[in-house]
Amino acid sequence: MHKFHQIPTDTFVPISHDNSYLFTHYERVANFLAFNLDKNYKNILAKPVQNGFVFDWFSSYENLRNNNEKSKEESEIQLVKYWAFIDVINSKIDQLANSSDENNKNWANLLTKVFNHKDNFIFSNGNDICIVWGWKFDNNKNYKPNFVSKPTAATPPPLYDKQAFSETPTNDAVLSEENEEELTEENALEDEVVEEIPSEELQEDLPVEHSSFLNFLKWFASQYWWLLVVLASLIILVFLYKTIQYNAI
Repeated sequence: MHKFHQIPTDTFVPISHDNSYLFTHYERVANFLAFNLDKNYKNILAKPVQNGFVFDWFSSYENLRNNNEKSKEESEIQLVKYWAFIDVINSKIDQLANSSDENNKNWANLLTKVFNHKDNFIFSNGNDICIVWGWKFDNNKNYKPNFVSKPTAATPPPLYDKQAFSETPTNDAVLSEENEEELTEENALEDEVVEEIPSEELQEDLPVEHSSFLNFLKWFASQYWWLLVVLASLIILVFLYKTIQYNAI
């Protein structure tokens, strides 16, 4: 493996996991990548080796440079590769986190800490990328590139309406005039039909509202006079029956 980077132990704060430093889990994470992800990602994780008060970083790739030191164009090319990997690993993390197995949940927690984009430094040789991890780097340069296609220029509207400057009317104009005449004739016929209906006939269809109780009684008597006769007869019969009972006593 090739040494490509070095950091002092007092420069950044190391991240912990399960009562141990995160960088001590390198072999576990590297094996996970080798057996669970595409072979292109098996060497993406840099290996930390403590050497006194510094940590040396090793990789299978040569000529690695810090992505933060590259031009924006070069940097974003490598960031695209990095985020493609992050999307893959996050999918695995989601599967592990949703498992009922506590060991799987622990793996999800471990991988989340290792591949937190704010705590990663990306190194690249132009083709391959390698990730330095395990410390609180607070790196805000690992943004997700957003490539937006340039909008195409819209066709400008015509400066004038050719039809408006035409001396002879078009077929559409002739048809529209004929349609207007037909509509005018139809509206005139409808008006005539409405005028032929007498106002008295229209009033007969409307419900009559009785403004007073007296008017209601008149209306009721004219419609249900026979019911009044029946009620009067019943009253007379009841009165006669009561009179006969009283005399009998």
